[in-house]
Amino acid sequence: AALKTTADFQMLRATLDAVMGSSAKGEQAFQWAIDFAQTTPFQLREVIQLMTQMSAMQLNPFKDLKSIGDAALGNFERAQRVVTALGQMKTKGFVSGEELMQLQEAAIPATKILADHFKLTADQLKNIGELRLPADSAIAAILKATDRRFAGAMVRQMDTIQGKISSLMDAKDKYLNAIGTALAPTLMAALDKVSAWLSDRKNVEKGVKFFMGALTIAQMVAEVLQRAIKAFTESKGVPKFVYELEL
Repeated sequence: AALKTTADFQMLRATLDAVMGSSAKGEQAFQWAIDFAQTTPFQLREVIQLMTQMSAMQLNPFKDLKSIGDAALGNFERAQRVVTALGQMKTKGFVSGEELMQLQEAAIPATKILADHFKLTADQLKNIGELRLPADSAIAAILKATDRRFAGAMVRQMDTIQGKISSLMDAKDKYLNAIGTALAPTLMAALDKVSAWLSDRKNVEKGVKFFMGALTIAQMVAEVLQRAIKAFTESKGVPKFVYELEL
């Protein structure tokens, strides 16, 4: 379990290295993700998945993930929907009804927030996509409003049974990773030696010969035993079905 956890952590860290553009930035992001996971209902894998998704959509996870997490009430699937909606808005460069509907489905009153922020009339709201409202201003307004509305939601979630379980799982993974990290160098060295041995054609040929030899011996032993059983049953009058049984 410890080595499996460490292997998972290494894969997550490699993901952040690629997303952040360097090993140093990846390490900083990974430590940030660990701290964030320990104080929120999200598991580390979920945090890194959200960070990756946000970075791909030109959103800043270090700045905005807490606001999104609170708005999603600490629910991973809801947080994904919020990130997708804001990311699509960011990519398009303007507000459209599609993203507002997605946010409404995630329990964020985005239409009302933008109506108040941009002073929009009812008629303007009906054709909001035609107004080409700037995405950056809209996203900032939505996150600011959700901060007021949902502030501290994840902290409150952590004071529930599910929140305590989430915290326990994070602590367990951190503990197992510490053990796995200590064991990893020995395991990796052993794996390198096995890989090198298998890469040597001579060793492979020896292995095949050994296997074939062992198989031949097993077949010979089976034949001898079969003959012995047959001779015994014929001499002692043992019912025929006994020696017909396969070894």
